[in-house]
Amino acid sequence: MLKAFACLLLLAASAVADPVFEYREVIFRVVDEGGHSVMGAKVELRGLDRDALGIGRDEEEAGKCRGWKFETTAAGLFTARFGKFRQYDHQQTTGLIEPGYGHFYFVAEKEGSAGGVSCELLNLNDEDLAELKKYEIDTDCPPQEFEEWSRGDFSPYVIPDRTEAKPIEIMLKRGLDLSGQMLDTGGRPVRDEEVNVFLDLHAGSHTGHGGEIFGQQVTTDRTGKFLFHHVYPNHFYVEMMDRGDGSPYWIRTRVRNRWVDKVEDEIVPRQGEWEPMNYEKTIDLRVIVARRPLYRYFGRVTDPLGRGVASAKVQIRCSLHDPERTFEDDHDYWWHTTTDRDGNYSLRVGSRFVNAIWVTAGDNVGNDNALEGELMAPGRYDITMRPKKKGE
Repeated sequence: MLKAFACLLLLAASAVADPVFEYREVIFRVVDEGGHSVMGAKVELRGLDRDALGIGRDEEEAGKCRGWKFETTAAGLFTARFGKFRQYDHQQTTGLIEPGYGHFYFVAEKEGSAGGVSCELLNLNDEDLAELKKYEIDTDCPPQEFEEWSRGDFSPYVIPDRTEAKPIEIMLKRGLDLSGQMLDTGGRPVRDEEVNVFLDLHAGSHTGHGGEIFGQQVTTDRTGKFLFHHVYPNHFYVEMMDRGDGSPYWIRTRVRNRWVDKVEDEIVPRQGEWEPMNYEKTIDLRVIVARRPLYRYFGRVTDPLGRGVASAKVQIRCSLHDPERTFEDDHDYWWHTTTDRDGNYSLRVGSRFVNAIWVTAGDNVGNDNALEGELMAPGRYDITMRPKKKGE
């Protein structure tokens, strides 16, 4: 009897100790461009904060996720809830990965459409809510088409504690077509190259990745042509395969009728190309690629007395964009060589926008303070070695 009573006391104590989590509910409705409800649309919640990025990618973690994926009813509806807690704290307590404080978007997909994206959803704690009221931030500003996802026609919606009767609408859009052709510098078609398009919600991860949506992939045909249907009509990006496997180097671009001597992979639709119910609009893209690296960087590496340094390791880091735009622009795309016996180096790279030249030789390094951070055009760059600093 005493043992049973003690067990009851322990259970009662643990029940009191366990936190009670509170939630906010929001009702959504997915519609087409004509305003009709869409049944059976697949919807996924995307969290964009580093501590609330969303659904785990491996099976073990995905099995712990709850409240991130939905399917619309016959009336086009689904109901989502957001916790009044930090996602990490809730996960540590319950083992479940549920959406908590942060900012989010719902992404809806249905075959035959480009998909739909909700307004920006802000699930804020009391401190952040007070900050909003203090500065009277306008969350109902007029739409400005084709601004980034964090503003414009995706103006933020602060999730209230009380469920509102009128659903928030997510419109599935028909989208537009992107037609293109890939040619080499001699005007010959480049076949069997993979081309991707995607949109980006710009997740706040340290790598810049985590917010990509609506990805499509095609392969160039024997004439170098490619075609994408149902591209969502907001800022979208075009991407070739990674340069590390012998793929050609993108050096020139024509978007519509305008040529530029660089990678132009961010495309902004114009008003006539995104109008609802307009099914005939196509954006034309022409990509010129080189089959080998074209841009030469060269120079001489010397010691402080002006003598050439043999066998020094020279590393050149390229940016694919001007100005730099992506995580890769500042971290990836490296080329390597070594100096000859007189300290000379020469290297051809795949982009004409170099943002660092690093040189090392034994206990010495190049004067990289003068050769890092600014985009450098192809040409001569002489480098003087200096002793390594502590930690280099």
